[in-house]
Amino acid sequence: MILPAVSKKYGWVHAIAHCSDALADSVICDDFDHKMVNAFLLAVKEMLNKVDRRFIDGEEYRLADVFVNGFKANKINSDNFVNWIKSFAFDPYSDELLEYYRFNNLKSLLQDIYVKLNSISLLDLNVKEIVEKKFNSEY
Repeated sequence: MILPAVSKKYGWVHAIAHCSDALADSVICDDFDHKMVNAFLLAVKEMLNKVDRRFIDGEEYRLADVFVNGFKANKINSDNFVNWIKSFAFDPYSDELLEYYRFNNLKSLLQDIYVKLNSISLLDLNVKEIVEKKFNSEY
């Protein structure tokens, strides 16, 4: 039996989105503690620093749901989130295509988190300011 997310040739397909769906449900559970949240933030940072293409199938939108649920469940707070955002060092003006992809994947993720948090009145002023300042300017 072949599952829709598995390919005989490529293995797991669309893994970021499918893992995000599972994590969005998991992060709201009591057993998903702050240590796990920190591990999640680190793993997402590592993934965004290594991904070699632009997201094209809505991966960042499904990943954003993990963050939003984390905020809803008080597992992610604005201070941790802002520090996590500040930890990235992508150059939006780089001539390297890989850097462009990585920056724009992060930008799309943050913009979706921003909109979703704002729509449920959970957008903290510090999060609002950093996303607008670092990711909503001329690029």
